[in-house]
Amino acid sequence: MKIYIYQSSRECYFWTKEELSFIEETHPMFFKFNGPNPNIFQFKGYEVTLYRGQWHRMLNEGFDNVGDVNIIVIDHGAIPQSEMETIIAGIKKNPEKKFIIVGKNVEDYWLVQSTKTSDELFKQISELNNLKVIWDVEGVNYNNMFFEPKVNFHNYYNNATFPGYMFINGSDIFHKLPKGYRIGLHLNKITDKVRKWLFSTYNNNSNPHLFFTSRKHRGIDSFVFDNELPHTDGPGGGGVTKEWYNAQFIELTTKSEMEIIYETFTTTAEWRWLLKWNEKTIKQLFLAKPFIHADPAAHSLFKGNGLKPYRSLFTDELWAIYEAFDNQTLLLMNRSEQSIYWSGALERNINWLLDMDSKEWNERISEADRVALENRGIIEGYLFNQSLFHYVI
Repeated sequence: MKIYIYQSSRECYFWTKEELSFIEETHPMFFKFNGPNPNIFQFKGYEVTLYRGQWHRMLNEGFDNVGDVNIIVIDHGAIPQSEMETIIAGIKKNPEKKFIIVGKNVEDYWLVQSTKTSDELFKQISELNNLKVIWDVEGVNYNNMFFEPKVNFHNYYNNATFPGYMFINGSDIFHKLPKGYRIGLHLNKITDKVRKWLFSTYNNNSNPHLFFTSRKHRGIDSFVFDNELPHTDGPGGGGVTKEWYNAQFIELTTKSEMEIIYETFTTTAEWRWLLKWNEKTIKQLFLAKPFIHADPAAHSLFKGNGLKPYRSLFTDELWAIYEAFDNQTLLLMNRSEQSIYWSGALERNINWLLDMDSKEWNERISEADRVALENRGIIEGYLFNQSLFHYVI
C-alpha cells in the first residue's frame, strides 16, 4: 500500500513527536526544503511519499497520479469553493483509492465559507465512500466526518497568527509568578450581547480582586488592547499580530489567577457545526490557567474534548445552569433570545469568588490549578503523543 501525504509542515497529525524525531534523524533533509520532488520513506511498514506543501499539485494534475491512500492536510485556512469542488470531483474520479482530509482552520466554519450557512457540503462528503474527513466539531453526525480533539487543538498550536506554543511553554513560568488579582476579565471588541453585558456590569469595577480591561477602558495602552499593528495575514487582513498576543500574555494573562472567558463563536452560532472554541479558551487551556466561561454553550464543549471544567470555582447555582445546557436543542437560544438568562447567576458567582475569605479562595484555586494542569497534560497528549494514522489503515 502506497501512502501519499500532502502536508506543508512537520506538524504531528499522522506521526507523534517521538516518531517525528526518528523520521528527522533518519531523513534529516525531509522538512528542510519545500521543493517539487517528493520525499519517500518507510513508516510503520508502509511506503510513504511526502509532498511537502504540494497538495495543489494533486489538483493541477487532475488527480491522475494518486496513491492507494492520499492524505490532504489543508493547513493554511479557508479555501475557495471551486477548489473544494475540484477535490470532490477528483475523489469521485478515483473510487478505488482512499482519501483523508484534515483541515486546519481557526474560523467557525469548516474550510469553505459556504459552510457558515449550509451543510450541503457535508452531505456531499457523506456520499463519498472513499473519503474520510477528520475535523474539529463534536456532536454533529455526518457519514465520513470524524471529530478528533487533536485537530481542534492543533488549529491553535501552530498557525500564522496565534502563538499557541508561547502559552504551552509559558505555563510553568505563569504558575511561578506572583498574581496581583484573583480574576481577570479582558474584553476586546464590545460586539455581541454577552460582551455588552460584561462591559456594562464591570466597566466601573472597584473590587481590588478583579482585573478588568477593555478596548474602551480608561488608561489602557492601545498597543496591548487594540488591533492596530500590521496584520500577520497581510495589509488590511482580519487577524491580529503575534506582538499583540505577546503583549497580552505579559500585561494581562499573567497577572490574575483565573479568567472569566467570553468566547467568539459560542454566543452567535446558529448551527451546531459552528459551535467550537477559539483561542480565547484554548490559550488558557494551553497555559493551565483555570477559568469560567461567560456562557453555557462554551462550557458545554468541555466533555466532548475530554477535559474537565473547574468545579471548585462554581456556585451550585451556576454549575446547575451550565451543566444542564443541551447544545443540541438549545443552541438557537443564544441568538434568538434577547435576554442572557444566566447573567444573574454568573454575576453572583463572580461576586462570591471576589468576596470569599483568603483561606477558602486559596483552597478553591489550588483545586482548580490541579484540574488545569491535568487538562494541559491531556492536551499535550493530543498534540504530541497521538497520531491519526489509524484512519489510514
